[in-house]
Amino acid sequence: MNAQPTSSILDQVETHLEQFSAALTSNDIGGLSLATAGLQTLVPGLSQVMRQPASWRADPAVANRLRKITTALAANRESLLRRSVLAERALATLIPSTRSDTYSAGAGARRTYAGFGRQSGEFKVTTA
Repeated sequence: MNAQPTSSILDQVETHLEQFSAALTSNDIGGLSLATAGLQTLVPGLSQVMRQPASWRADPAVANRLRKITTALAANRESLLRRSVLAERALATLIPSTRSDTYSAGAGARRTYAGFGRQSGEFKVTTA
């Protein structure tokens, strides 16, 4: 793989990562979906670049750009996870989950009707 397609793919990935980060910080759902769709289309080309270490190890600038991309991906992933937690907490505040099931017995709860053949021990017959 020569330097031109590698540089082109890296440029496109960096552009979509910047768009993703901007959409994430501004709560732009449409921009977020467009940026993720663009990143998804670029993943095969980026993985091809990553699989050919001779193409990026020979050029320190390309290796540096790849490091920045992986750092940006990790940071955006962490931001997205934080947003997800905030959304889950807000949803739990609006619609609290039920504490227990309606018809299930709690742990260690005693059943009234245990079943056939079980002896309670209260009516033992003693003979002298």
